[in-house]
Order: sequence, then structure tokens, then C-alpha cells
Amino acid sequence: KLRAYAYAHSQHVVFQTKGAQDYFSDKVKKKSSIIPNPLDMDQMPLWDFNNHNKSFITACRLNKQKNLPLMIKAFEKFHKEYPDYSLEIYGEGELRDELQGLIDDLRASLFIRLMGRRNDIHEIMSKSFAFVLSSDYEGLSNSMLEALAIGLPCICTDCPPGGAREYITNMKNGILVPCGDVDTMCAGMKTLAESAILCKQFSEKSVEIRKILARDTICAKWEGIISKV
Repeated sequence: KLRAYAYAHSQHVVFQTKGAQDYFSDKVKKKSSIIPNPLDMDQMPLWDFNNHNKSFITACRLNKQKNLPLMIKAFEKFHKEYPDYSLEIYGEGELRDELQGLIDDLRASLFIRLMGRRNDIHEIMSKSFAFVLSSDYEGLSNSMLEALAIGLPCICTDCPPGGAREYITNMKNGILVPCGDVDTMCAGMKTLAESAILCKQFSEKSVEIRKILARDTICAKWEGIISKV
């Protein structure tokens, strides 16, 4: 009720994604804009295509929303055919013990590891093989945007309200997979492992997001709205 009142009486509403905007009434949509978070490009390295390791990685809170069991199960299946690869999960959260239990049950602790928090996650991304996001729902994942800006090939669930879909065009600059589908996520991992050319194509396309999310570009959009209201 408080949200409905605030949005109805506001001069302008800013959403991060079109999917979030579409949730609301036409009255709200008419006085709204879509502005994503900016990225600090000064601290963003580029993916080292010629000298990366064979690690799939993710960086997120270890909670139910992220559906990390999906990622773990998909990777365990993938690893049976591609044993040279590993999965590194960065972050902390209330499901850490549960996730470690799943990894142990799958006898996968040698190639699926919970890494905790790291301050140098961007450097780690730049030296990894690919980024994976398995969320059941996600407003707009900052770690996904950072991975795209670094040029790291990405596999993400096409989850509501559509943040991944707004920045990833399937098989153009990354791979989108259905929510909750272990087999399709595993297939996406195989697709990347089998084609260095495709990985390079994704990387070259995804770094174009640097222009879209540059700090000056995003600030200019905010200034434009503020000047009008």
C-alpha cells in the first residue's frame, strides 16, 4: 500500500529494467524511465582471451533466489565430459553449509568450490573462462553487468523481470537459458567449451556495454530527469 501511494503521487519513477516497469499501471509507466546502474570503467580490466584458466565462476549472495543448486548440478553433469574445468562460487550467505553439503553429496568438492568473498573479483573474472548466473528472479545483476563489461563469456537464466534479457541477446553476446533447467544450462557450458571462436565473439560484443553503462552516460540520464521534475 505504501508503494502504491508513493508511486501514484511521485513526479517521476525510475526503474532498472523494462520488465520491472511493465509490472505497473499505465499511469505509472507514463511518468517513468529506465536507468541501469553505472559501472566504474577505471577499475574494470578486460578478459584475457589468450591466457585465462578453465574456471566457470559466479559472484553472488548464497541465497535461495540465486538457485545455486541448479548451477552446481549442471556443472557436475558438464564435468563428466569436460574434466579439465572447475566451478568457483564467490560470495557468502545463509545457504553456504547447504550448498557445501550438496557439493559433497555429488562428490564434486575437487572441482566445485565455495570461494567466499574477494575484493579482487574483477581481476579473477578477467582470468576465468566464463561467468554463470542461475537466478530464479533478478532485478539487474551487477555481477553480470561487470562480467559483460570485462568481456567474460556469460551464461545466464532468462529470469524475471528480464534484466539479463535486456543486456544479453542469446548467441550474440552470451547465452540465455530457461530458469530451473539443468540440462539447458549444462548444454550452454558445453557450447562455450567447444568453441573458442564463439567465446571470442561473445567477448567482443559484450564489452560494448561499457559505452552504455559508462558513469557519464548514466549521470546524464539522471540529470535530464532531475532538471525536468
